[in-house]
Amino acid sequence: MLGGLLGVLPYIILLVLGSTLFDLNLLHSIHHILILYWPHTASIFLVLGNHGFVGLALFLALWIVTWKSAAWIRREGTKQPETKWCSDLGAMCQVSLVGYAVGGAFLSLSYFDLPYNIMVLVVLTRKWIAEKLGKTNQNHSKMHNLSQRKIFGQE
Repeated sequence: MLGGLLGVLPYIILLVLGSTLFDLNLLHSIHHILILYWPHTASIFLVLGNHGFVGLALFLALWIVTWKSAAWIRREGTKQPETKWCSDLGAMCQVSLVGYAVGGAFLSLSYFDLPYNIMVLVVLTRKWIAEKLGKTNQNHSKMHNLSQRKIFGQE
């Protein structure tokens, strides 16, 4: 992989030296050189070339939030026996994201659809656990309020 980069590096240096300071087509041109001479570029470079720094920041933010949501699922899923499987699912989603990140470091997997399906799975599971824990907490608080009223004779 590094040999391919060293072969492309002179073209990129000539392109950068020949461009102006505020050349908006610079990233797009670097992207095309990388695609022509180094076809299996990393996902980050592909997103950077296609969408710029703002698109790269949004792309990385999606996966960071998905990772943190999967960690939340792992933590909150152990609070009830009914949601134990969600904790295992959160762990497996994190393992899948690690595999996607490693594969994306060597191949252009930024538009591969399976990680986006995992993202949807994490979001739906988090919503389900939040509703399940919310209902349990509401039932617990209702019982607590009812027992407080009985203790103090305020039925």
